[in-house]
Amino acid sequence: MLNTRLNSPLKNMEGHVLRPNPDQGISDVSGWRKYVVAGALLIGIGLLVWGFVTSNTLIVPTASGSLQKMLAAVAVALVVGGGAMVARQWARRIFVSAAILLLLAGFGWIAVAVAVIAFLAFAVVGETILPGEDAYDTVSVQASIGIGCYLLLFGVLVHFPINTPLVYGALLAAPLCRLSTTRLIVGRLARWLDGDRPTRADIAAATLLFAIIVLNGSGAAMPEAEFDALNQHLFVEQVVARLGFWTFNVKDYALAVMPMGVDWLFGVGNMLGNEPAAKLMSVLLFLIVMALIFTLCRRLGTDNVTAMLLTALFGSTPITITESYTLFIENGLAIFFLSGFTILFCYPGPAHRRACAAAIDTGAMLATKLLGAVLAAPLGLGALLLLRHCGGKQRLWAAALGGVGVLLGLLPYIDATALTGNPVFPYMNGVFHSPLAPMSNFPNFAKGDWLPMDIFYGATFHSEGYGSGMMDGAFGFQITALFLAAGAAAIVTRSWLMLAALSAGTFYIFVIANGVQLGLRYFYPGLPLLTVGLAALFRKEALPRVLCVGVVAALIAVNLYYNDRGYWWSLRSFKWDMLLSSARWDDTSDRYALDRLGLMPIRVLNRRVNTDGLISPRVLTLMNIGTDLDGTLLSADWMDPELDRRVSKLSSQEDFRRLVRDFGATHAIVDGADPRQAKFGSYVAATGKAIAQERFWILYRLSPELWLGPNLISQTAQPSGGDINGTSGRWNIDVLRANRLYRVQLDLTCNAPEDQFSVGVVFWSSDGHMLGNEPIGAFCGTTGQVTRLLDVVSPRDSTRASVHFSTNTPSPNGRGDLAAISFREGYPVDETWHLVP
Repeated sequence: MLNTRLNSPLKNMEGHVLRPNPDQGISDVSGWRKYVVAGALLIGIGLLVWGFVTSNTLIVPTASGSLQKMLAAVAVALVVGGGAMVARQWARRIFVSAAILLLLAGFGWIAVAVAVIAFLAFAVVGETILPGEDAYDTVSVQASIGIGCYLLLFGVLVHFPINTPLVYGALLAAPLCRLSTTRLIVGRLARWLDGDRPTRADIAAATLLFAIIVLNGSGAAMPEAEFDALNQHLFVEQVVARLGFWTFNVKDYALAVMPMGVDWLFGVGNMLGNEPAAKLMSVLLFLIVMALIFTLCRRLGTDNVTAMLLTALFGSTPITITESYTLFIENGLAIFFLSGFTILFCYPGPAHRRACAAAIDTGAMLATKLLGAVLAAPLGLGALLLLRHCGGKQRLWAAALGGVGVLLGLLPYIDATALTGNPVFPYMNGVFHSPLAPMSNFPNFAKGDWLPMDIFYGATFHSEGYGSGMMDGAFGFQITALFLAAGAAAIVTRSWLMLAALSAGTFYIFVIANGVQLGLRYFYPGLPLLTVGLAALFRKEALPRVLCVGVVAALIAVNLYYNDRGYWWSLRSFKWDMLLSSARWDDTSDRYALDRLGLMPIRVLNRRVNTDGLISPRVLTLMNIGTDLDGTLLSADWMDPELDRRVSKLSSQEDFRRLVRDFGATHAIVDGADPRQAKFGSYVAATGKAIAQERFWILYRLSPELWLGPNLISQTAQPSGGDINGTSGRWNIDVLRANRLYRVQLDLTCNAPEDQFSVGVVFWSSDGHMLGNEPIGAFCGTTGQVTRLLDVVSPRDSTRASVHFSTNTPSPNGRGDLAAISFREGYPVDETWHLVP
């Protein structure tokens, strides 16, 4: 981004060169018009002052830990920037080398390698679809197209049991085998490193930008601890990595059929490098958003320093810091919004290729989140308009490939319709009436603000009222201060593309705020477009440049001071030695991590469940966080309406016992500090054993007698080939259910520790095919009465089974005898692969 000069002509949607004219905003402003912009700026600053005086923003102090993080990031950037200022010819290499070293320290070499390979793969795919100019700034646009392609591809793959590290690695490496294109991408980046010596102003702006990137990256380089990320974004990645597919099980997890395109992309990192690589993949998306903002500002005519200042202004916003810290998916939507705008209006190239790329972005928006449809429709219309200027074969090629992209973007809605009858399940069920959810819509939290400035002012100074658990000031202060002035500047300078960016960002946020507002962070994807629109302030004679630079710098400083307003109290403190410890991702003994990193204690308890000796355990809880659990979460809330109803109506210990049996719960986690869980906790404590506690969360092991059914051998099976009191035998189970855990219990009389025995269960389908036979041999290990347990899972399509037992290799004292045997049905193991109809 240092001292880059773009020599390529700007072209319109038909591919014709755009000559310098007033439509590009390079017109002189004279007379009263310049005072209109200055007056609008004064109004914005007045609103900002009024908001500080009348809201709680100044009352709530900024946490010392947040200030320490910010000052430490600034200190690191000053050291790096100082070195770049001394050796200006090496400035780019100094910044890049420092960034790589920090990434290696924060995430580890595996995560960095995955991110680098992924970025190159994205860019190569994008270059193949939409060839770029011989300039480095096209790489961010091409990477965004590649991200869309991979996102759509993985959205198909998660339906099948083929998601493995080998498959994902091969898919990332495959584009790199296109050596000529790979060399082209690498060459563009290398030429940027060898570009002209940057000016001191360039390096100063780059130092500020670097500080903000360090601040954002330092928070991301920590174990995930935020609710939504643990409830969905990291959880689904772990399920896919563990099982090799996604279950689409809406009964236990209501969000299972929602669009989750960016989650599948995070899953690439998790599959190849576990949580650090998943977090770094999120940081990669954030960096691409920053690069796209810079690219758009430059292509709309701003100079290099201005583009970096505006990019830094966006990066300093508290809500941006939240998005980069956590595994939220809104950066993905922001990428597709920005790249779609660039492809339509600011990217030269054949119309048919631009139409195809725009269609892929449209599909990626839809596959990422339903909210993406707000701008997916205009982008899709733009792609159709581009097709009007294509030849016959070119139009057919672009329509076919782009159509596939849009169709794959609609796949989550097709899945949801097929499995639930509601294409946007679990939302709007009052309209679509799926039997799997309450026949009602989610509450509408729309604010009813019909003027954009009302929305922006409220989001800035009354952020808490917009949900998402953020504090006042989370939306940043630049939009309230600069929006009116930027709009006026765009109009008086006839900078129509900047006005279009402002309008697109405003339209998106307006629709979200007045239609489906679910939380302030859902405004975020529109913020980058608004930031691009702010570039109109720097147009010739719109405002004095020194004034614009001073105002933007001051707003960056205010944003950084309030950098903690966008994330939750649990992350407002910091410990640098933990950030520098690579063991933080797996070590659960650090009391700081458990006490300060939000919901980390629940992750620790889930890991404890995994070590308790059960196959795919099932955890009953009122807190729907399944991250790190190698089993099924039974969440008694809106995620599982039937379970929620049953838990809310518990009135006796017997009711709780029936609930455990019906849902097959093996463990329970209770929040001992929540009075709303007191009754539930008392039932759990009376029937379970506390085996772990972190802070006020308690993990209980529920007695197997609660979730095991009667002995099927004693009730339905007939001995064959042996006697229950003998040394061998086979017992047939004529009726059983597939995808269930079954427990074999052997009560043995052992004459010597070296006595051996073997036990096995054979499952059969209804047409007589054997589905599994894995006999297990073991030693008694002691003398006298011994009890041994064997847990097995009935395969899909199994309808009956036979249990085999024998003692062999007798000791000198004789054989051991089987005193009793039981075969009991346990809980469902729903994590079996199925093809979505």
